[in-house]
Amino acid sequence: MRLSIVLLKQVSQFRFTNYLPTRRIPGNVLIGKHRVRRTLGQGEKRDMQQRIEIELENMVYLNRPYLTEEEDNLYEQDPIRKEREEKALALKRRQEEIPEHIYLKRDLLDRVSWYKKWE
Repeated sequence: MRLSIVLLKQVSQFRFTNYLPTRRIPGNVLIGKHRVRRTLGQGEKRDMQQRIEIELENMVYLNRPYLTEEEDNLYEQDPIRKEREEKALALKRRQEEIPEHIYLKRDLLDRVSWYKKWE
């Protein structure tokens, strides 16, 4: 009996004119202390495990050198690589010999147009 009396008092104090029913939770439910957390499915867990395995494999390859000293020395003495470097150096020298482009309007005609005024 007392419970029903208390409940009736609370209902009578509630203003139904200000009450607008909504079908959603107010505010952003994805942030905050009481945020709604998604449950992870089996596929998402499997994908994350595959990504972690790939990262571990990459770390194994990065921690160990994959070339021996003999293979590294062969790379230094590679004739094809040396030929490419020489060609690139020759091309750079030829490009340095070519004079810079002279812009006719900027370099030659700027002195002529010094007397022009805004109208």
